[in-house]
Amino acid sequence: MKRVLHSLPLLIGAAALSACGGGGGTTTKCSTILPGDLVITEFLKNPAGVDKGQEWFEIHNPGDIELDLVGIDLAISRPDGSQERRHRMLAQLVESGGYLVVGDAEAGPEGELPEWIDYSYGTSMGTGLPNTAGRIALKCGATIIDEVIYEDVGTEAYARQLDGNLEPDGVVNDEAANWCDAGDASYDGGTHFGTPGAPNTPCGAVIGGACLDPVTGQMRDAIVPEPGQLLITEVMPNPEAVTDANGEWFEVHAPGAAVDLNGLLVGTAEDAGKAVGASESCLTVPAGGYAVLARKLNPAENGGIQALTTFSQNLTNAGGSVALRAGETVLDVLTYGSSSAGRSLQLSHGLTSPTDNDDPGNLCDANVAMDNGDFGTPGAQNEVCPIPLPDGACRVAGTETIRSIVPAAPGDLVISEVMADPNAVTDANGEWFEVLVTRNIDLNGVAVAGTGTPGAPLQGPECMEATAGSYLIFARNDDPASNGGLPRVDFPFTTSLTNSNGALRLLIGGTELDGITWSSSSAGVSSQVRPDQLTVTGNDVAANFCPPAAGATYGAGDRGTPGVVNVCG
Repeated sequence: MKRVLHSLPLLIGAAALSACGGGGGTTTKCSTILPGDLVITEFLKNPAGVDKGQEWFEIHNPGDIELDLVGIDLAISRPDGSQERRHRMLAQLVESGGYLVVGDAEAGPEGELPEWIDYSYGTSMGTGLPNTAGRIALKCGATIIDEVIYEDVGTEAYARQLDGNLEPDGVVNDEAANWCDAGDASYDGGTHFGTPGAPNTPCGAVIGGACLDPVTGQMRDAIVPEPGQLLITEVMPNPEAVTDANGEWFEVHAPGAAVDLNGLLVGTAEDAGKAVGASESCLTVPAGGYAVLARKLNPAENGGIQALTTFSQNLTNAGGSVALRAGETVLDVLTYGSSSAGRSLQLSHGLTSPTDNDDPGNLCDANVAMDNGDFGTPGAQNEVCPIPLPDGACRVAGTETIRSIVPAAPGDLVISEVMADPNAVTDANGEWFEVLVTRNIDLNGVAVAGTGTPGAPLQGPECMEATAGSYLIFARNDDPASNGGLPRVDFPFTTSLTNSNGALRLLIGGTELDGITWSSSSAGVSSQVRPDQLTVTGNDVAANFCPPAAGATYGAGDRGTPGVVNVCG
C-alpha cells in the first residue's frame, strides 16, 4: 500500500507556520515536545545514482504517548551548523514506540508516496543531506529536540543506522561508534538497504542473541557454531542464469549438532566481511543438514534458489575465497582457484572435516542440472567428486576402482578392415576402420594417423578396455542415421582417409602399433585382410587384402563386415 502525503486545510497549516518560527515562539504542541522525546535513528544520505527524491531519515518516539509533530523544524546543515536549511512540519502523528520516516520524495498524481516514506519535505531543503559530513536536527524554535552529526562516508545505497542493540535515545545517538551501515535487508526491491519505519538491525555480529525458534515458536538464544560445526560445502561464484550480483550463493553443512547463522560474518580469508541478513527468526542449519546463503533472498531474483538468509560479500570468479566467522573466530574458509560459468564448485559428498575443503583435489564442478539451467545442488547432498588419478592410472568403468593402465604394444592391435570411400554417405560421415585385438589391453593413449598429423590420443579417466579376440570399430561419425548404418562405434577418430595412396597408422606415444597403406579404393566397398593373414606383418602385404563377399553388406547398403570376422569375396 502506498503512503499518502498528509495534508491539512490551509488555515491550519498557516497557523502552524506563523506560530513556530526559527527563533520565535512555539505552538502548544511543539513546546510540549522536549529534548529526548524524539530520536533520529537512521538516515540515507548517499543513495545509489541520483540523490534527489531518494534521501530520507527516520524519527523514533521512545515515549509512552503519541506525539504530533506540527511545528517541528527539520534541519539539515554542515556539521558546524552552517548552511542550514529548514522545513517546518505540518501536523503529523508518531505513535508511542513508533517510527516516522521523512524524505524528499515527491508525491505522485494522487498524493501517494513510496511505501517507506511517511512524510515528504520535497525540495524545501535544497540539495539535501551532505554525503560526506553533515548534521540532521529536530528543532522547536530555538530548542534542539535531537541532532545527529556524522562524518562517516559510509557505503553508497546503504542507510546509516543507530545500532539495533541499543535503546534509542538522544545521548546514545551522539556517539559515532554507535552507528553503522545498515545490513543487507532491502526496502525497495534490491537497490537500497535499510529498515525505514522499523527497528534497526544490530551493528556487526550479534553472537548468541535471542531469536524466534521457527519450530517451537518460542524465543531462545541463537546456537553459535564453533570451529568444526559448520562447513562450507558448495559455492557458486559465477552463475549464468542471472547476474553475479543476484545469483551468487554458497552452501553450508552442519555435520553434527544443529547451529544457527544469526550474527555470523561472511567475508573472505583476508576480510571479516559483513553479517548475514538480519532475522528475528533463528536461522537454523539442522543437524546433518544443509542451508544456502544467497545474494538475494527472492527466488525470482536469485535464479530460483531457496536460501535461508543473505550475504553481501562479492564472490570473485577466480582466485577467490569465502569465509564464515563468529566474531573474530574463523569457523571455516573455502578457497578456490577458478570457477566454471554456470557450475558450482562443490566438496565431494562424505567429506565433513573443516580441513577437507582446503584440498583442491576434494572439489569439483557440479554436474546436476538445476531448474534455471545452471548446475549445482544447493541445499542438498553433493555428488561424489571423481578421485584424482595418478599418472598412468585409470578408473574401471562404473566403479571407483583405480588401476594401472595396460598400454597397447606393437602386435596387440591389428588393422583388419578399412572403408576409405563409402558410397551410401559422404566420406566425412561414413569412413571407418576395424581393429582386431590380440591381447587384453587399454586403448588409453592410442592415436590414429593418416597421411598427415596424428589425431589426439584417446583420453579419459575411465579404463578403455579392449578384450583379446574382439573387433573394434573406429568411425568418423557415431550416428547410425548419418554414418551409413554402422552396427556400433567403439571409438571416434578425426583423421581423413584418402581414397588413393592412403595410409593408416595406430600410435602410442612415438611408437607405431600397426599401419597399412593402399593405392586405391572402391566406392562403397571396404578393403579387408584375409582372416588367415591377420597379423601386423600380414596386413603389410597388398595381396593379403580382399573385398568383402558380395552379400556382406551393412546398414545403408555399402559392402563390409564392420565388427565381425572378415568374409572375402
